[in-house]
Amino acid sequence: LYWRQLVVLSIILLLALLVYGQATGYSFMYDDPLELPRGEGRSLISLLTSSEGYASFRPLPFILWQAMRWLLGGYDLFWFHLIPVLAHALNGCLVYLLAARLIGRKAAALAGILFVLYPFSYQAVPWVSALFHPLVTVFILSALLLYDRARTEVAVGQAFQPAGPSRPWLLLSLLSAALAILTHELGVVIGPLILAWEAWLWQQRRPARPSLWPLVYLGMGAAFAIAWLLVPKQKSADLAPLDALGLWQNAVYFLQGFAYPVTGALGWLSDLTGWQAETLVIPAIALALTFMIVAYVRAKALPTLALALWWLGI
Repeated sequence: LYWRQLVVLSIILLLALLVYGQATGYSFMYDDPLELPRGEGRSLISLLTSSEGYASFRPLPFILWQAMRWLLGGYDLFWFHLIPVLAHALNGCLVYLLAARLIGRKAAALAGILFVLYPFSYQAVPWVSALFHPLVTVFILSALLLYDRARTEVAVGQAFQPAGPSRPWLLLSLLSAALAILTHELGVVIGPLILAWEAWLWQQRRPARPSLWPLVYLGMGAAFAIAWLLVPKQKSADLAPLDALGLWQNAVYFLQGFAYPVTGALGWLSDLTGWQAETLVIPAIALALTFMIVAYVRAKALPTLALALWWLGI
């Protein structure tokens, strides 16, 4: 089994490099010249305790960029583009490993390949200053995989699952969760995700009993939310008011990813019927959800679907 895993992981890595490796020859784009130098002249303590001239608090990428600038003697195009490409390739491997725990290795291989070939946010790969997104994904997926290992590891010769988590794997998972939170605000989803993963594991009767460790991850997210409010930041004029219409519009836009590839045909269907594609999104989502429920019922895997929907909701 291990050599098969290595083959799949190698294919995913190779595909990611073949498709996105050309980005290492690109120039800096979009906000790169504005974002990359933000950490210049600031100490490590300053980067970890304030967000000068920035509307968000995402210290880890700025620390990484300044470390690279110091090591390379400047903003080298090749190496600065290579990091997000490698992060994307690693995420494809992590998607495969995580999906293998849920849906089996064959379907997981397809998931990993689809992820590297067609991510929802393909601009995040060649755009250097979008490193926040593939990097936070690396840490979120790693934290989940490490938590799964901590909760399901079986000692040699034992015929039962341990009641408590394996400490080394758990500590690594917590470290990865902390790095996710320091990379991007999206890192706070790790708490609800760990909670859902624990519920799925328990439903599968893999650990002997539920664990309270998900509360620690939730606490980390709450602590970061408080820190985010306290850290000095630049006020942004781009933030739209949070109202019901805005939430609905963003939710419908986001859910197109859930209903893919059905939503991929909406442009053609709109031309055929004369209806707006935005109007067709809702029945497309309902159709996709119905299909998924039927498929998962037939596979007797409703808990896996519940986990996927919970993840989407988060």
